[in-house]
Amino acid sequence: MRWTWLIPRVILVSLLWAAVAFGLDPWLRYTAVQTLQSVTGARADIAALNTGVFPPTLTINGVALASASEPSTNLLEFDELQCRLGGQALLRRSIVVDEARLSGVRFGTVRNDDGQLEAVSEDAAAEPSW
Repeated sequence: MRWTWLIPRVILVSLLWAAVAFGLDPWLRYTAVQTLQSVTGARADIAALNTGVFPPTLTINGVALASASEPSTNLLEFDELQCRLGGQALLRRSIVVDEARLSGVRFGTVRNDDGQLEAVSEDAAAEPSW
């Protein structure tokens, strides 16, 4: 057996596995928060986002979407969303939710902060970065 061929491939596969295992959930959480904030125009909080492979699952915990028009108020808040995705559809690059469960939905709840995003001045955005 040629160890000079096997060891680099084992290291590469383990690095790829570690990146997916430890980096996918934080990246998906960050992307979901940024997308929700751009859609609603107010702060979005997600406590945890977890994915599973066999079967493909997505679990989102502790979501609070602030209202852009009413400070210190949540537009929507829920405790947990569990989705079981179709594995065959994922292989064809489409997302099909086979089963979903949403628990603890509340509307118009009070927030601890005002929930508004920091305003970026247009003068600073118009100037070149250099």
